[in-house]
Amino acid sequence: MSPILANIALLGMIRLIEKLYPRKSNYRPFARVIRYADDFVVISEDLGIIEQCQTAITEWLKPVGLEIKPEKTRICHTLKPIEYDDKTEKPGFDFLGFNIRQYPVGKYKSGKTG
Repeated sequence: MSPILANIALLGMIRLIEKLYPRKSNYRPFARVIRYADDFVVISEDLGIIEQCQTAITEWLKPVGLEIKPEKTRICHTLKPIEYDDKTEKPGFDFLGFNIRQYPVGKYKSGKTG
């Protein structure tokens, strides 16, 4: 029952992020929320949008009596390491038992099979 209630409760949060950062064209940065029960990931090409989403979600959760757990929250890039909050964040993240990450593609690493 708890995952169903979490999905119902977090629907407003998803709508907020999609309203603030909609996908209007292929050229404008946008944000999307991927969720499963009470776990969610916010993805965007723009680090500034990710930071704004974190602030918006934190403010949205306060009146409901919920908060984002700092130990489970991480801002990272899926291809390269980044410096964030005075530490180096490795690329990729774990979500629902999967490691989500990009790998470089080049002359000898194309991913093509033929």
